[in-house]
Amino acid sequence: MYQIFSIFSKPFGISALAIILCSQGIHAQSDKVADSLSALIQRATETEKFELVFQLGLNHYRKNDLNGALQQFQTAQSIAVEQGDSLQIVKSIRIKFQMLFRLDRAEEGLSELLYAFQIAKRNRFKDELELVINLLAITHTNQANYDKALEYHFQNLVLRENDGDHSEIRTSLNNIGVVYFKMRSYPKALEYYLLALEHDNKMEQSDFKDQLLINTALCYNQLKNFDEARKLIHDAFNFCSPTCKPYTALHGEFGLGVSYYGQKLFFEAKQHFKKSLAVAKENGEIRFQAENSIYLGKIYVKAEHYDSALTALINTEKVAGRHGFNELLIEAYKEYSNLFNLLKDYEKASLYQNKYITLKDSIYSGELIDRIAKIQTNFQERVNIQTIADKEETIVRQRALNFSIAIIALLAGALIFVLRHSIKVKRRVNAQLSDAKAIIEDQNRLLTSSNVSLNAELHERNVDLQRANESLQKVNEELDNFIYKTSHDIRGPLASLKG
Repeated sequence: MYQIFSIFSKPFGISALAIILCSQGIHAQSDKVADSLSALIQRATETEKFELVFQLGLNHYRKNDLNGALQQFQTAQSIAVEQGDSLQIVKSIRIKFQMLFRLDRAEEGLSELLYAFQIAKRNRFKDELELVINLLAITHTNQANYDKALEYHFQNLVLRENDGDHSEIRTSLNNIGVVYFKMRSYPKALEYYLLALEHDNKMEQSDFKDQLLINTALCYNQLKNFDEARKLIHDAFNFCSPTCKPYTALHGEFGLGVSYYGQKLFFEAKQHFKKSLAVAKENGEIRFQAENSIYLGKIYVKAEHYDSALTALINTEKVAGRHGFNELLIEAYKEYSNLFNLLKDYEKASLYQNKYITLKDSIYSGELIDRIAKIQTNFQERVNIQTIADKEETIVRQRALNFSIAIIALLAGALIFVLRHSIKVKRRVNAQLSDAKAIIEDQNRLLTSSNVSLNAELHERNVDLQRANESLQKVNEELDNFIYKTSHDIRGPLASLKG
């Protein structure tokens, strides 16, 4: 059907690819920088040349000189091959392919990109492997090789889920949705777009929500829910306003055109398709020029403007045939057949009818459906295995948790038993202490009363002793007086006897 945006795809434009390239080198902006780099390359050692040539390629890219950039990246690849550096070989092939992709010459570099894929896979260059797989998937999507595209996208999704990066997972889910959309499996596409939105909502900031909303809206268009489709597109415009990027306007106007076309409001549809076509021409988006042309051709047929319809279909066929946009060719052949039937040119109508059937059968064959079913089954099996592993891990964790809870319960029981026993002992000891305290208090009371009685008795005895002491002193005094008088009385007779 028609192209939906996905990371690294053509409609993403220069702005997104610049982000990729900016992460790999300096921001050269002028010829002066290019001259400086060229001078450095002349004096550089063999080990320094690769990075300098690579930077020179980035400088050409910044000036939108894609051919000049391609030439420098080719030189970088030759240097990497001479030095035998596997990582630099993969890096140079991958970036060279991106230039070819921008120049609508992706077919020229596809075999080399497959070679880079094998090197990256063998050496486990994880970051480069993700980028290479993504480029392979989108290239096969544009060529309507949907089974290969899905296979690569699912490989990339597995790698990114292991990393757990919501931004990268969101991108892979979106790209898988793109493939299912092109296969006209719209419910499946919607499923992956909604999953991508879930991961986008888990990010603190998003520069991709507007495009996801538009992609989801395009699915609703095909499921005939046109009101919901237009609501989501307006939500996307509100999200990025006032600085919406060209690709948002390109896809949004295209989605509004499809919505009104589905409701047979052809005048409104034509206005939006023309706006989208103008943005596509201004930004060199060749594929979307064809996308809008095919719808304008359909509208001109319904309005019986057959000359305008034929011009639009010729432009679509020319672009689609040159760039291998097979699903657009299918649509063009179908409209050619319808137009020539209306013009009663049944020979040409039959011719394009046969082209339509042949090309459609080659793309949407039973073998393709079987291969896609197998790829989806393999991926689902991986998801189921992962789910089982997660459940087993959950069971193990639950068992460990149950064991821990049992241990904790036992310890808690033991603690409760110890506490209860301690409380009982404490109560018994407290009771004993209370009894001992009562006994001591009684003894203290007895001692107090005994002390009082003893003190009274001692006091009486002290009084008696004092009285006895006073009597003895009085007797002693009287005795002293008696002795004094006696000695005085006998002194005279003794003197007489002596004389």
